[in-house]
Amino acid sequence: MTLAAVEEPLFVDLGAVTITSRAQNNTDHEERSTKKRVRNVKFFRAASKLLTTVIYSAITFLTLVILSHRLEIDPMIPGLFVALILASYLSGQVCLRLGLPQVVPMYLIGSGFRTFGIYDDFVNWTVFANLRYLAVTVILVKSGLAMNIDVAKNYKSQVLKSSFVISTVEAMALMIAASLFLPGIFPSVWAFVFGFVNSPTSPTKFASMLSLLKAKKKYSNKKLQEIWSFSAPVEIIYCISVFSVLMSLAVGTNGKNKMLILIRGIGCVGLGFVAGAVWGLVVGYLPRKDDINLTAKRFFGLWMGVTAIYFGAKSYGWGPGGPLGTFVGGICANTTWTYLNRTNKKSVLNYFNKLWDWIMEPLLFALVGYEISMTDLPMSASEISIAAGCLTFGVLVRCLISIAIHYTCGFSYREIAFLTISGIPKATVQAAISPQLLDLVRGTDSETRAKALVLTSIMATLIFTTLSTSFLHFFSRRLLKGTEKPLSEQSACKI
Repeated sequence: MTLAAVEEPLFVDLGAVTITSRAQNNTDHEERSTKKRVRNVKFFRAASKLLTTVIYSAITFLTLVILSHRLEIDPMIPGLFVALILASYLSGQVCLRLGLPQVVPMYLIGSGFRTFGIYDDFVNWTVFANLRYLAVTVILVKSGLAMNIDVAKNYKSQVLKSSFVISTVEAMALMIAASLFLPGIFPSVWAFVFGFVNSPTSPTKFASMLSLLKAKKKYSNKKLQEIWSFSAPVEIIYCISVFSVLMSLAVGTNGKNKMLILIRGIGCVGLGFVAGAVWGLVVGYLPRKDDINLTAKRFFGLWMGVTAIYFGAKSYGWGPGGPLGTFVGGICANTTWTYLNRTNKKSVLNYFNKLWDWIMEPLLFALVGYEISMTDLPMSASEISIAAGCLTFGVLVRCLISIAIHYTCGFSYREIAFLTISGIPKATVQAAISPQLLDLVRGTDSETRAKALVLTSIMATLIFTTLSTSFLHFFSRRLLKGTEKPLSEQSACKI
């Protein structure tokens, strides 16, 4: 009886183990099948995207060639232009898949076209400059649309310090370094220009990595994301506005009072603020929210309005106000649409994001890269080395001040490291503003100096964006792993 009592549970246990083993095998098989299906879906999705891009680009090229013949225009002009944009876009997508910054090959594509003289017979610098300015309007307005004004109310001290102090300190460090070690290339005002061109950060990699971690539910600290998403655009428009005023000083001081030029530049910035605010409110309420084509009309009306502000400022003598007017137009429209319909605001922002990703970004970086020929650099090898050292010094100063500022807000050490490294990349702002001084002095004695400014901005992107982006791609998950805090601690920010 005792033996039977022992054997019966033993027999039942072995059966349960057998059933469990089979169930586990079935589960493993289903997981492998699911992963295989997911890989297949991703592969076919990527292949479909590539095929669509190639076919649509081919038909666009064919259409432009036919229209060129009809309009009696050399078909090589639109054809090569489409090839430039397409090559820039595809090279960027390849690097993006590899975890590398997509803007680096875009620069190199443009510079390669210039080095090999592919577009030399059809160059029109005025057209190139205005196409770059058009891309800048998209950058600024979509930055304004993406901002959340409530963040400034919740984290006043941190937003103020992150937006202005960090970039200003780095710009001053760069100015001092350029004045000491490159006085022949960047004298006086040009040293300040050098500082404010190369100090603003590019927040793209931070946003993409944080969105990825949030989607995988590995990190969800809203405070970090909200502070950065607000302070980075403010830092960008701050540096662009200061650059615009300094640019008027750099090119408009011949026989004129510098103080009057500075006061006039600040006044133009204020005028741009008013113009942008007015147009943002107009687009915010018109058309009405029950319009059948509401999203398309708001997108078209906002973009056309801020484009008129930006180009009008350049055309009628109040250029420093154009960037701020464009940015404020996006903010005011964003605030009004958030009040009326939050979902529709996101739809308009999606329009601008697609326009930037597909056309304006590859166009902007390729055209900036086209300004520099590898066979005719505006700086010697020793000057390039010194410039790299100056840029490195500026980044190190930025890292130190960034650590100090973010520490005062109660972030963990890993979050501070993540925020500090996220502030290193340089890309969009440098491409947007570095060639603008060159547009004004082209054909004069200052052209080489302005080209050197463009070259240093490209160097900053190639060096620091590549290093920081690669680091974030591989280590951001480790940096933010286990850094969650209670909500009561997240709101405790030291002043």
